[in-house]
Amino acid sequence: MRIIENIPRIRLAHLPTPLEFCPGLSRRLDKNIYFKRDDLTGSVLSGNKVRKLEYLLADARLKRATAVMTCGATTSNHARATAIAARRAGFKPYLLLRRYEIPDKDYANANIYLERLAGAEIRFCSAQEYDYREKLMEEWAKALGENIYIIPEGGSNETGIIGYIDALREIKEECERISLEPDGIIVAVGSGGTYSGLLLGSVIYDWKIPVYGYSVYDVPEHFVNEVRRIITLFEARFGQTFDIQQNQIRIVDAAYGNPYGATTDSEWRLIREFAESYGIILDPVYTARAMHCFINNMPEGKTFIFLHTGGIFGLFSPNTLKKA
Repeated sequence: MRIIENIPRIRLAHLPTPLEFCPGLSRRLDKNIYFKRDDLTGSVLSGNKVRKLEYLLADARLKRATAVMTCGATTSNHARATAIAARRAGFKPYLLLRRYEIPDKDYANANIYLERLAGAEIRFCSAQEYDYREKLMEEWAKALGENIYIIPEGGSNETGIIGYIDALREIKEECERISLEPDGIIVAVGSGGTYSGLLLGSVIYDWKIPVYGYSVYDVPEHFVNEVRRIITLFEARFGQTFDIQQNQIRIVDAAYGNPYGATTDSEWRLIREFAESYGIILDPVYTARAMHCFINNMPEGKTFIFLHTGGIFGLFSPNTLKKA
């Protein structure tokens, strides 16, 4: 559609990603379950974040930035992807990472290791300080004295979501090729950008498919407001209004009060079960939590597409390896 044509983009992801039927899970649930394998967008760039970074880093280049800065948890897949993608695109990466307040949480993990390999400069902050992450990043960028392009948490803004407007078109075209008529798309929600892009894409490309977001932390109302905020910014940027009704924003509480990153025993069992039974690796923060809730709280319908957002590196830390 013309609204997102000719927007600057740096090609980083291996696209299109496969849409795969999972016969074992389908038999178990008496549904037709497909996986959109965005965990296969790359190697160290694996996961959903790289689709957003294609547009965010192109925007940074357009604005003649010399470095990029973003934020996330210590296990952040977005931070890792930003560090690697930034180097691919010629930028120096700066990362503001929130330390967990979960007892005995280990800070040694694969994402931080890869970030350090890429030469990212990392600063840690407390959970309380992280509440002011935008201000902290602005102050840090100012102190550095460089032309630094600041990317929000998860790459979730009016530029980043273009990657998932594209993804929605990709899913729609693949479904049309194989005559698949899904009853919904399922996706984990952690910052709202991926969900916002999919929902907006369903409107832009006139595909009346429900998008169900499974919140990995916080109450659904928080993400309903966040989705509205991001879409409003997109509308302002492109000077067009989209008639998205309240009942079209479908967010489900998948956390049940559990903190971000505090994977439950039942979620760990699901990770093992999926690896053993279906050869699919779920991550401990996003996809395991979303899938666990989906299995126990399925919407109406027979055929669903589960967007696998990646996150495999979240499995590699001293604490998580004990669960193997």
